[in-house]
Parts: sequence; C-alpha cells; structure tokens
Amino acid sequence: MKKFIILFVVIAILISGFLFLGRAAYPLKYQSEIKKYSAEYNVDPALVAAIIRNQSGFKALGYKKGEKSGVMEIRDFAAKKWAKEMGMENFEGKMLADPSINIQLGTWYLGKLTKQNDNIDTIIEGWCNRHASGGIKLDKDEIDRYMENCKDARNIYNILYGISLK
Repeated sequence: MKKFIILFVVIAILISGFLFLGRAAYPLKYQSEIKKYSAEYNVDPALVAAIIRNQSGFKALGYKKGEKSGVMEIRDFAAKKWAKEMGMENFEGKMLADPSINIQLGTWYLGKLTKQNDNIDTIIEGWCNRHASGGIKLDKDEIDRYMENCKDARNIYNILYGISLK
C-alpha cells in the first residue's frame, strides 16, 4: 500500500510539473478575446491560440504601416479589406495594435477560411497566404513548417487548456 501511495504522489508531481512547464512554454493570454471571437466566428479556439503563439508569442506588436502588426501579425492592407467585409466602420491600421481588435480580425478571417473548407491544413495554409494579395507569399517549405508548428501547438493547447478554451 505504501508503494502505491508513493507511486501516486510521484505521478501527481510529474503531471503537475508537465502542466506548469507546458503552460509556461504555451502561454494563453487574451483568453476571453480568443473564446469570444472563436465562438462568434465558429473557429477552433486552440487553433487561434496556436496561431498567436506562432506569430507573436502573445506579444502585442505595435503598429507600423505596411508591416505585420499586433498579436496575430496582420498587415494593414489585409486588415482594412477584412474590416470592410465585416462591416467594421472607421477602421484604421493603427487599430491593429489593440489585441482585441487584432484577434477579432484574425479570427474572423480564420472563420472565413473555415467556411470555405473545414480542413485544418487548408485553413492554416490560407492563413499563411493572408497577405498574398499584397504580393507577400511564403514558399511551400515555410508553409509546411508553419503548418506542422501550428498543428502541434493546437494539440498542446487542447491538452493544457482544453475545456477552458471552449
């Protein structure tokens, strides 16, 4: 019986350590925004978190005209187009620095991609090519690496945060 208790304690410590270290390596800032906009635009919240982690590491990047801005690293020309399609009035590129607006726009776009094709690879590839209309396109190897990183991160977010993301 004593061995069983020791084994149980060791397993509990290992699981706690995994969760602690996992959450340090895979943070989840802006959880309320991710949950809100994922539900609104019918997108997997773990995918949104994975994309934010891969894009900015949850660091809110300031606005620079023509550059990737905000936690989802969206360029202003794409954001202006999306905001217009969404019916978001008076949108200005500098608003991309606001994490809530950035996440709303990015999640809306992911929702648009999801409606077109609910395949995770196609959605992530579409995200990678979000700036293609501005002449910015990733090569196949970059997209494949990004896709694997996002899918792995999505799985980890589901393990670490699971129900709290829903």
